[in-house]
Amino acid sequence: DNLVRWTDPPPTVEDLYALWAFMDLEDTGEVSAGELVRSLFRLEIEEWPDPDEETLHWVLEEMHTAMIKWHRSDGNWYKMFCIVSPGASGRIGFDDLVNLIRSPFPCLSISAERVPDQAIRAMWKALDAKASGE
Repeated sequence: DNLVRWTDPPPTVEDLYALWAFMDLEDTGEVSAGELVRSLFRLEIEEWPDPDEETLHWVLEEMHTAMIKWHRSDGNWYKMFCIVSPGASGRIGFDDLVNLIRSPFPCLSISAERVPDQAIRAMWKALDAKASGE
């Protein structure tokens, strides 16, 4: 009921059914907390810019330059991902990637002026083709 009051115009019953179908991909009639989070993330990234080859190349070049500057590491992406991979799982999420790019040493310390957030979003959209969030 609170959600309906916050939106203008309020969602229709059909809108809510469509949202449920979007979240319940396995058609079980149930949505776990994880499925809810992934679904909301999938909705969010639909609005992000589509990646193009030039942007992807440019972001990777900026990251590579920072890797050399801070770590004297010419292309050791494994080392970089281990810095932000939670529990050394070998997987990172979007927030981990942003932290890798933006946070100070031992991360890459790349400012938003050098690599705008929209460019990072476009890169993530290319990396996470299934929109899983990881």
